[in-house]
Amino acid sequence: MEMLALTPIQQLNFPLVGNTVFVKRDDLLPFSFGGNKARKAVLFFREIITGRYDCVVTYGTNSSNHCRIIANMAAMHGLPCYVVSPETVGRMTANSRIIDVLGASVILSHLSEVGTTIRTVLQDLENQGCNPYFIPGGGHGNLGTQAYVDCYEEIRTQERILGLHSEPDWSWGSTTASRTSPSPIQFKSSRLTFLPMIPSWRGVSPHERNGRTYPPLR
Repeated sequence: MEMLALTPIQQLNFPLVGNTVFVKRDDLLPFSFGGNKARKAVLFFREIITGRYDCVVTYGTNSSNHCRIIANMAAMHGLPCYVVSPETVGRMTANSRIIDVLGASVILSHLSEVGTTIRTVLQDLENQGCNPYFIPGGGHGNLGTQAYVDCYEEIRTQERILGLHSEPDWSWGSTTASRTSPSPIQFKSSRLTFLPMIPSWRGVSPHERNGRTYPPLR
């Protein structure tokens, strides 16, 4: 299973309200445009591969970075991917186009019925003899949070290497996705708190992977 590359920490070359600001460049992670969702996806797919799951189910809107990255990593591993997405009025997005190209199946659902639709999709796949793995929208939950803890420990190690021995006042990591409001992760003296966020997406296509056909579910 792939390992995440160590991303650099760079100091801004201008003061910000009298503060020295360092930026953790997770946009340089070499997978699907990087970012926090790529970090989470690596942990989920370690479980998927070691657990011998044969397809992936997640949910989000048509502009979800999370869904794009999950569809990308599923395609890389030859696994069918199903995305439950709330019905939206509207437009195609860059992410929905990429997801479509990657061959993920999108199952549209009324927002109030998303939970029921997810359970139905999982049950239908199990009835077909599949072993689906469910990833919550945005990759939230214990495993997704672990990705942030791992990143924080990486930052601490880099601080020592760079000689930044003083404890920073705050470290902020934006977890914004889609059109949701900012949800910063805050680290203070090794304590972690975070505000959750709901991500998203859309499209429809059949699957044929590894000699097995996975029809689109509705």
